[in-house]
Amino acid sequence: MGKDFDANFFGVSVFLKSILDISPLPIFVKDKEGYLLLVNRAYARVFGRQPEELIGQNNYDLIEESQIRALVQKNDTLVLRENKEIVEEISIKDSEGNLRYFQTIKKPLRIKDGTFILSIAQDITELKKAHLALEKSEKKLRVILDSVYDAIFIHDAEGKILDVNARMLEMFGVDRKEALKLNIAKDYSAPGTSEEKLKRMWQEVIKGKKMFFEWQAKRPGDEVVFPVEIFLRKINISDQNCILATVRDISERKKSEDQLRLAAKVFESKSEGIVITDAEGTILHVNEAFCQITGYSRDEVIGKNPRIMKSDRHDEEFYKQMWQDILTKGFWQGEVWDRRKDGEIYPKWLSISAVKDDQGNLTHFVAIFSDLTAIKQTEEKLELLAHYDFLTGLPNRLLFNDRLRQTILRARRNQSRFGLIYLDLDGFKLINDSLGHIIGDQMLKVVGQRLKKIIRETDTIARLGGDEFGLIITDIEEPSILASIAQKIKETISEPFRIRGYELFITVSIGITIYPDDGRDEVTLMQNADSAMYQAKSEGKNNYNFFSAKLHKKVQRRLSIQNELQHALKKKQFLLFYQPKVQMKTRKIVGAEALIRWQHPIQGLVPPDEFIPVAEETGLIYEIGQWVINDVCSTLKRWQARGQNDFHVAVNLSAQQFWFGDITREVHEAVKREGISPKFLELELTESMIMRDVKKSVQILNQLKAIGFKIAVDDFGTGYSSLAYLKRFPLDLLKIDRSFIEEFTSSEDAQVIVKTIIFLGHSLGLKVIAEGVETEEQLRMLEEFGCDQVQGYLFSPPIPAEQFEAKFLSM
Repeated sequence: MGKDFDANFFGVSVFLKSILDISPLPIFVKDKEGYLLLVNRAYARVFGRQPEELIGQNNYDLIEESQIRALVQKNDTLVLRENKEIVEEISIKDSEGNLRYFQTIKKPLRIKDGTFILSIAQDITELKKAHLALEKSEKKLRVILDSVYDAIFIHDAEGKILDVNARMLEMFGVDRKEALKLNIAKDYSAPGTSEEKLKRMWQEVIKGKKMFFEWQAKRPGDEVVFPVEIFLRKINISDQNCILATVRDISERKKSEDQLRLAAKVFESKSEGIVITDAEGTILHVNEAFCQITGYSRDEVIGKNPRIMKSDRHDEEFYKQMWQDILTKGFWQGEVWDRRKDGEIYPKWLSISAVKDDQGNLTHFVAIFSDLTAIKQTEEKLELLAHYDFLTGLPNRLLFNDRLRQTILRARRNQSRFGLIYLDLDGFKLINDSLGHIIGDQMLKVVGQRLKKIIRETDTIARLGGDEFGLIITDIEEPSILASIAQKIKETISEPFRIRGYELFITVSIGITIYPDDGRDEVTLMQNADSAMYQAKSEGKNNYNFFSAKLHKKVQRRLSIQNELQHALKKKQFLLFYQPKVQMKTRKIVGAEALIRWQHPIQGLVPPDEFIPVAEETGLIYEIGQWVINDVCSTLKRWQARGQNDFHVAVNLSAQQFWFGDITREVHEAVKREGISPKFLELELTESMIMRDVKKSVQILNQLKAIGFKIAVDDFGTGYSSLAYLKRFPLDLLKIDRSFIEEFTSSEDAQVIVKTIIFLGHSLGLKVIAEGVETEEQLRMLEEFGCDQVQGYLFSPPIPAEQFEAKFLSM
C-alpha cells in the first residue's frame, strides 16, 4: 500500500538530486511510519525499480523476512526516540532473488517541522560471504580476503598485524612484508593517534563487541591522511582470538557529502535568483535571492508557472525564439524585462538550461537570473555624465557636437538653413574668482535656466565649458530670427542675478554663424561663430556679431597675436615707453607714466589695444604686469642715481594683479629690491576696477598706502563712482579720462564734467591730472579750471626710456 507524497517535499534541487544519484551507496529517507520520501538510484537498483516508483512505498514491505523487518522497525524507533545514530546489519533479497547483506547507518533528520530517518547503506554482501568463508575454511581465507574491495587487517589484541589483503596493500601503498612490520597506531593512523585508546577498543572487541566507526588513516610512504570507515569484529584463528578489521576508504563519499553541503549553501546564499521547474514549467523550487528580487514568497510561486512575472514588454516572437533555443540547444541567455510582485517592471539577465536524465528525457528547467536595475541606473548616470553638464543639466560639448553633425546632415538632406549661436559671459571670471566658485556655479545654473526659456524644443542649448554656451537654432528663414534671439539673450543675461545676498550683473558677447553660408561642417561653423563672438567682445562686449570674411581675417590676426604673445616675455620683446607729466603752474616735468609696447621682430611695434585685451583673456597680463613693475623700479633707481630725486612714475595695474595676486607684497618687494622709496611709485587703477568690491578694494589700498605708495584713479568719470564711495578710498590723484579732453573745447557738457571733476578732486584733497592734452587751447582751459598736472602729445608722445632720459632728464 503506497502513500501520496509531494515529490519535492524536501525542495531538493536538480543539482543535489544528481549528486545523490551519482553516489554508489544506497541512500534513502523515510518517515516514522517507514514510508519512503527520498531514494537515490543506487537504492532503487537493489529492487530493480526506478526512484520515483519507490517514493511513497513502505520500506518495511520491501523486507520479506519478518525477523529482519522487526529488527529494522525496532532500530528506527530507537533512532527517533533517542535521537541518535545507529548502525544495523540486515539481509534482504534483491530483485533477482539473491540474498544481499547491507550495513546501514541511520541518522535522525530534522526538516521543517518533522523528524525523519536518513539511511546510508553499504553493501557488505561480499564481506559477509568472506566472513562466513573464513569461519568454514582458513584455506580459502586468502582468496576471499583478496577478492574483497575493502582493506582488511587481521591482528591480535596488542595490535600486531598477522595478515592483510591485497586491497590493504593497494590502499596504503605498501608491500606485504612491510605491511606486517608496521605499527597500526604509529604508521597507519593520523598523527596524534593514541595507541592506548586503540588497545582499549581492541580489548572490547576481543570480549565479543563489534565496533564500527570513522577514522583518519595515513599512508606510511607519503604520509597522506585520508578518512576511512572501520568495522571491527572478533575472529578465531587456530584457537587464537584475533581481530578482523575491515577498512573502507570514504574519501569520495566525504567529497560527495561536502559537495552536497556546499551545493545547498550555494543555492541559498547565491545572489542570483534561481528557479527550478518541471518539464511542464511548473515551479518546484526557488531560492531566497529569487524572493528578494521578485518580492514573491516561496509559497506564492511554488506550483505556479513563471508566466505570472511576465511584463508584456516582449512580443510572442521573442518568447517563441527563446524556447526554440532552449529546446534545441539546451540553453538560452539574454536580457528580459519582468514584473515584480508590486507591479514594478525591471530588467534582468536570465539564463535557462534544460535538464535531461540518463535516457535523454527532459525532466527539468533551471533558470538563474540577476537584477539589472542597478546596472541600468549606473548606465543612465554614465550616459548623463558623458553627454550632459553636471552643473546645469544641459548637453555638454560632446553631445552638442553630435547634435550639430546631425543637424548638418538633416539640413543638407532637406536643403534648409540653421543658425549656430556661440556666447561667452562678460565679467563672469572676475565674479567667479573674487566671490568663489559656489557663487559662480549658481550663476551658471541660472544662466542655463534663462537660456532654456528662449529657445524652442526643437533647438539645442549646451554648456560648452567654463562660461561658454552654444545654441543650435533649426529651420530659420531669415537671419533676422537669429538677431532677435541674440537680442533676447542679451536682455535676459543683463538682468540682475540675486545670489546669496549679492546682486550681480554680467553681460554677454555673442557670435552667430549660418549654415551653409558660413560653413558646411561643424568645425568651420564653430570656428567662425567663435570668431564672431570675439569680435563682439573686442567691440566693447554686451553685443552680438554675425560672421564675415573681414572678421575672419581679424580673428586670424588675433590668434596669431595670442600664439606669439606666449613667447614675447621670455624673448624680451616688451618695452616700456614713458610720457611726461607736466606741472601746470611751472610747466616743469615732475613725473611720467610708464606705458608698455611690444616690439615684434617681424610685425614691428604692436599697438597696446591689440595685445593687451588678448593678454587679459589668456591670463598673461599677470606676468606682464609684474615685469612692468620690476622694470619701472629698476629705471627709477637709475634716474634717481642721476639726480632725479623727486621724480614720480605712474604704473597701470591690471584687474588680475589687483584682485588675484598679492599686489601689496609684490610691489613692496620690487621697491625694496631696488632700494627706492615707495612714494615715487604711483599705482593707477581704473574706476570700474575698485568699484567691483568696495570693501576689499579699501582694504588693499590701505595696505599700499601704509607702505607709502601713491594711489591714482585712472579714466575717472567713465564709471559709476559716487562721492560717498570716493571718500572711502585712500587716494592721491584723479586722472580725467581722455575722452572728456578730446571734446573739451567744443562741448560745453564736457567742460562742465571736467570742471566738476577738478572741483571734486580738490574738495577731497586730491591732485587732478588731465591726460590726452594735444592743443594749447585745451591747456589754457585746464589751467583756468585749476587742473594740477597734464600729459599728452602737446608735450611729448610716449617714448623709450633712453630717449626720455636724454630729452627730459639730462641736466
